[in-house]
Amino acid sequence: MPPLGPSMDVVLVREAMLKEWDRRERPEGRYALLKVQLRCLWRAHASVVPPRLVFVVLSCSQPALVSRAITFVGADLPPLENRAEVFRLLVMALVIYAGMAVANGMYQRRLVRLNCLGRMGLVGLLHRKCLTMRDSDADGSGAVTLANSDAEDVANSGELVHDLWSKTLELAVGMYLLARQVGWVCVLPLLVVIAVSRAVSKITDNVAERQMDFTQATQERVSLTRAVLDAVKTVRMMGAVDRIQAKIRDARDREMGAYVRFYRLMVAFFVSSVALHLFSPAFTLTVYAVQAQIRGKQALDVETVFTALTIIDIVCTPANTLLGVIPEAASLLAALDRLQKYLLLPDREDKRLSLDSGYASSDIAVRIDGATVRPAPTADPVLKNITASLPRGRLVVVSGAVGTGKTTLARALLGDVPPDEGEIRSDFTKEGRGLAYCAQTAWLPNGTIRDAICGPLLDEDGNGGVDEVWYRRVLHACDLEQDLDQMPLRDATVVGSRGTALSGGQKQRVALARAVYARPGLAILDDVLSALDATTEQHVVDNLLGPKGLFRELGTTVLLITHAIQHLPLADHIIVLDENGSTGDITLYSYYFRAVGPGRLFLLTFSLLVYSALAGLIPVWLRRLAESGGERMWFYTGVYFALTTGTFLSVAIAVGTIFLIIAPSAGTVLHTQLLDAVLRLAPQTYFSTTPTAATLSRFGPDMGMLDRSLPFALFQALQALFRVLTQAVLLAAVQPLLAAVLPVAAAFVFVIQKLYLATSRQLRLLDLETRSLVSASFLETADGAATVRAFGPRWAAASAKQNAGAVDSALRPEYLLAGIQQWLDVVLDLMVPALAVAVIGLAAAVKESTQPGQLAIALTVVLNANTYLLRLVSAWTRLETALGAISRLRAFRLSVAQNMNLNPTLSLNWEEGEGETTYIPPEGWPIHGDVVFSRFSAAYVSETLALNDISVAIPAGARVGIVGRTGSGKTSLVLSLLRLIEPAVPPVPGAQEEGAVSIDGVDIFRIPRETLRARLIAVPQDPMVLATDTVRESLAVVLPLPVSREDNKIVGDADVNRDKDMVEALQRVGLWSIMQARASSLPREEEEGEEENSKKDVLDITMGTLALSHGQQQLFALARAVLMRRVGGRGQLVLLDEATSSVDAATDKVMQSVVREEFAGYTVLTIAHRLDTVMGSDLVLVMDGGRLVEVGKPGDLAGKEGGRFRELLRGGVWEDGKR
Repeated sequence: MPPLGPSMDVVLVREAMLKEWDRRERPEGRYALLKVQLRCLWRAHASVVPPRLVFVVLSCSQPALVSRAITFVGADLPPLENRAEVFRLLVMALVIYAGMAVANGMYQRRLVRLNCLGRMGLVGLLHRKCLTMRDSDADGSGAVTLANSDAEDVANSGELVHDLWSKTLELAVGMYLLARQVGWVCVLPLLVVIAVSRAVSKITDNVAERQMDFTQATQERVSLTRAVLDAVKTVRMMGAVDRIQAKIRDARDREMGAYVRFYRLMVAFFVSSVALHLFSPAFTLTVYAVQAQIRGKQALDVETVFTALTIIDIVCTPANTLLGVIPEAASLLAALDRLQKYLLLPDREDKRLSLDSGYASSDIAVRIDGATVRPAPTADPVLKNITASLPRGRLVVVSGAVGTGKTTLARALLGDVPPDEGEIRSDFTKEGRGLAYCAQTAWLPNGTIRDAICGPLLDEDGNGGVDEVWYRRVLHACDLEQDLDQMPLRDATVVGSRGTALSGGQKQRVALARAVYARPGLAILDDVLSALDATTEQHVVDNLLGPKGLFRELGTTVLLITHAIQHLPLADHIIVLDENGSTGDITLYSYYFRAVGPGRLFLLTFSLLVYSALAGLIPVWLRRLAESGGERMWFYTGVYFALTTGTFLSVAIAVGTIFLIIAPSAGTVLHTQLLDAVLRLAPQTYFSTTPTAATLSRFGPDMGMLDRSLPFALFQALQALFRVLTQAVLLAAVQPLLAAVLPVAAAFVFVIQKLYLATSRQLRLLDLETRSLVSASFLETADGAATVRAFGPRWAAASAKQNAGAVDSALRPEYLLAGIQQWLDVVLDLMVPALAVAVIGLAAAVKESTQPGQLAIALTVVLNANTYLLRLVSAWTRLETALGAISRLRAFRLSVAQNMNLNPTLSLNWEEGEGETTYIPPEGWPIHGDVVFSRFSAAYVSETLALNDISVAIPAGARVGIVGRTGSGKTSLVLSLLRLIEPAVPPVPGAQEEGAVSIDGVDIFRIPRETLRARLIAVPQDPMVLATDTVRESLAVVLPLPVSREDNKIVGDADVNRDKDMVEALQRVGLWSIMQARASSLPREEEEGEEENSKKDVLDITMGTLALSHGQQQLFALARAVLMRRVGGRGQLVLLDEATSSVDAATDKVMQSVVREEFAGYTVLTIAHRLDTVMGSDLVLVMDGGRLVEVGKPGDLAGKEGGRFRELLRGGVWEDGKR
C-alpha cells in the first residue's frame, strides 16, 4: 500500500502531540487532553472549514430550486421566457447538486485526514505511558482497549466539532427561510426540537455512566480472555476448561447486560430523533393549514407544501444532528476522561540516586542504605531496612526462601518500585547506562531469535550493526548452538507471541543471551537458571559467571537471584534474605442469520418494510392534501398524522429489535462459539504459532464489530434497501416516462457498487487485520516494559518506532478506504444533478401534461433517493466488512475442524467428540495409574518429531522422574498423556503407524480431551493466577463445575461449601499463615465467629492484592493439586511439570514431602531439572532429542559408565548423594 505522505508522518505527529502534552497546564482540568489535541491539530481543523461552508450555502439553496421549479410548471409563460427559465433551472440544479457533491467530498477527505492525525497522536501518548507507568498499574489489555476504542472515538471527534458550527448555521438559515414560507408557524419545528431535546436530556443523563460501565465490562472480559490465552496450556493441563469457560461466559453476560442498559438509552435517543424528523413537518403543515382555513387565507398549495417540506428538512436535519451531539458529546467526554485518567496515572517513581562524590568509589557499583520496600502499593513491606553494597565487576548472589523479597530487590534496583525509607545509589540510575535485565518470566518480542538477542541494533534487513564474532560467542556461552541446529531456520526462527514457539529453558537462555550481548555494566538476573537442566545450567554458569566467563571478561557487575545453592562458591558477595522480609459469501449471511434466529429476523424485516411503505405514502398523501383546496381538511390531516404515527412506531420497533434483541442474543451465541473453538477445539500448536494479539483481536475488535457495527449496518442496509425500492416505485408512479431511466440508473449503481465493494471489502479486511498490529504492540510493550526500560533509551526508542510503524500500517488501509468511500460519495452525489436535470427537463418537455404535484413528488424523490442510495451502498459495505469478523470466526472453526478431524460443516453446535470414537471411563478412573507408551511418536508441526518412537511401561503406584537437557522432550512426554500433543503418523518422517499410549489399559485417544484432563492431576510449570480472582475462585478452577441436577444450571454458591477443604489445602502447603498475615493488614468487616470471619476474609481477597511471589504461586498450584485429590474426583495419576523450579531448597523439601504424603500409592511422573528431586524415584526416564535413551532405577543409572544420566549428574556436581 502507498505511504500516507509527509504531512501524515506518524513519528512527527506523535512527537508534536507528546510535546504539547508535556507543556499542558497543571493541575490538569477535565478538558486538558482535549485542549492539547486542539492545539496540536488546529491547522488540520482550519482546513476543514472552507468546503464545509460552501456545502452549507449550497444545501440551503435547494428550497429555492424546488419552489421555482414547481412555480414554473404551474405558470403559463411565453415561449422565449419559458426556454430561458428552463435553462436557469437546469443550471441551478447542476450548480447546486454538483457543487454539493464536490464540496462534501473535499470536506470528508480533510476530515478523515484530521481523524488519522488525532489517532496517531493519542496512540503515541498511550504507548509512552505504557513504558513510564508503575508496574502495579500496568495492564496491556487496558491499553489495547483504550487504543482500539476510546482513542479512535476521540480521534474521530473532528466531525462533532465541525457539526456544531455548521449545523447551527444551517439551522439558522433554515429557520429564516421557513419563516418567509409559512410565517409564524415556523416556530413549531423549534418547539418540537425543544420538546424532544428536553426528553433527550432526560434520557441521556446517564449515557456517560452507562457507556463507561459497558466499556469497563468489555475491558474486564478482554483482560480476562487475554490472561487465559496466555495460560491456555496451563488451563488445559489442569482440566479447568469448563470452569474458565464459565468464568469468561459470566464476564460476557455482564458485558451484554451493560450493553443492553446502554443501548436502551441510545434506542430512546434514536427514536426521539426520528420523532423530530417525522412530527416536525406534520405539526407545521397541519397547524398552517388549519390556521389558514380559520383565518380565511389561501389554503395549502403544492408549492407551499413541498417547498416547506424541503426547508423543514433543512431545519430538522441539523436539529437532529445537534440533538445527537448531546449523547455523542457525553460519550466523547467519557472517552476523554478514561484516556486522561490513564495518562495521568502516576509514573513510576525512580528514587534511585547517583553515586555522587561522597559515595563514588571504583569498587562500588550499587549501594543500598536502610531501604524498606514493598512489592506493590497495597502490600506490606517485604524488604525492611536493607543495607548492602554491590562491588563493581563482581558476582553478587541473592538467595532466600520463597516470598522473602528477592524479586522485589531486583525491581527496586531497576527503579520500578520506590523504597518507602532509605535510599538506593547506583552508577546505573540513568536508563541505558549499561544496564541489562532478565525477568523471572522471560520476555521476548515477537520476532526472530536474532532480533530478540540483538535488539534495536539490527537494521531493516536484520543485519547491520551486529558484531558477529561477539554474537557467536554469546550463543555458545548460553548453550544455544545445539538448539539452533535443531531448528530449520536457525536464528531466523520466529519465537512467536511471548516466545510460545520455544521451550521454557530456551526462552530463558535467549533472554539471557540478549543481556550478555548488550555488554552491560550491571546485569540483574532474576532466577534465570530455574528452567535449565543440570548440564545446560552448568554450561551457562561456567561460560557466563565462571572465572573465565563472559561477564567476568566484560567486568560486569552481576546480581543473580537463584535457589541453586551449588553456585554460591562462585559468588564474590552473597545477600541472604530471611522470612522477615527484609469476503461476499452468501453463506456468511446464513451463518449470522442462524445466530440471530428466524423469528427475530422476521420481526426486523417486517417492521422496516412497513416503515418504508408508510414513509413512501406520506408525500403522495400530502399531494392530495395540497390539491384538495381546503376541503375535508380534518380528514386529510388526520390520515397524515396516522401515517406519521405508523411510520414512527414501525421504525421504533425495528430499532428496538436490532439493538435490544438481535445484537445481544446473536453476540452471545457467536462469542460462545468462538470461545468453544479456542479453548476446546484449537490444537496446542495454534497457540505456539499464532500471536496472542491475533487471537485476542477476535475477542476484542471483532466482537466489538459483531456487537455494534454489524447490527447497525444490517439495520441501515435493510432500511435503505426498502426506502430505495419505495422511492423507485413512487418515481415511476408520478413520472412514468422516468421509469425508462430507472434501469439505466440501477445498472450504473450496480457497476459502481461492484467496483467499490470489491476494493473496499479487501481494504476493510486489511484494516481489521492490521489493527491487531497495534494491539500486539501494546501487549508486547506492557509485558516487557521493565526489560525495555532496563536496556535504556535505545530500546525505548526502538519500541516507540515499532509502535509508530504498527500505527502507520494500521492507518494506511483505513485512509485508503476513506478515499474510496469519498469517491463513492462523489460519484453517487453526481447522480443527483443528472436526475434533477432529467426531472426538470422532462417536466418542461411535457409541461402541458405535468401537474405541479407530480414534479414536487419527483424532486422530493430525487433528493431522498441519493441519500438512501449512499446509505445503502455504505451500509452494505459496512455489513460485508462486519461479516468479515463472521468470516474469520467461521474460517477459524473450520480450520480447527480439519485439524481435529471433525466434520467441517457450518453448524453452530459442534461438540468436541464429534468425529471421534469416544469412550467415557468409569468414575474414579484411572483407578491404578499404570501407563504404557508403545512405539509412540508425536509432533507439534509436521516437519519435526517432538517424541520419537517412545516405548516404556510404567507400573501403577510408581514414582517416576523424567530428566534431560532443555528441549529434550520431557514436557512433550507429559503433554502427550494430556493429549496436548497429538500422535504423528506417516508420512511424517520417523512416525510409526502403530504408536499408542494407554492408561489403565485404555487407549487415551479414545477419550475426549477434556474428560481425560479432568481425570488426571497435573501441576504445570507456570501456575495460572488471575489477579482479579479471589482465593476461592482461583482454587476452584480445578474443581468440577457445580451443576444443579434439577435445571442443569450452574450453582453459584457451591464453592463456598468447600471453604474448609480449601483452607486445609492451603495449610497443607504452608500458604495459609502467609495469606492470613497479609490479610490482617487489610480492612475487614466484623461478623459473628472470629475464626469463620477470618477464613471468609482470606478466601475473598483477590490474588492481586496478596501479591504472591512466583515461588508462592507454585505452592498455590500444589494446593490446587491437593484439592483435586480430596474433592476433585481425579484418578490415580499425578503429573508434575517442574513444579518446584522457582522455590528454594527448603521449600522444595516441603513440597516433595507434601507430594509423598498426599499422593501415596499414586503413580507420580515428575519432570525435574534439579536431579535431587528424582533420586528417590522408583524409575528414571532420560530423554534426549525426543527419544527415550535410558530407563532404570536412579542408583543403577548413576553407576552406569558412559550413561546419559551419569553425565547429567556430573553436570549437576553430584557427589556422595549430595549436590
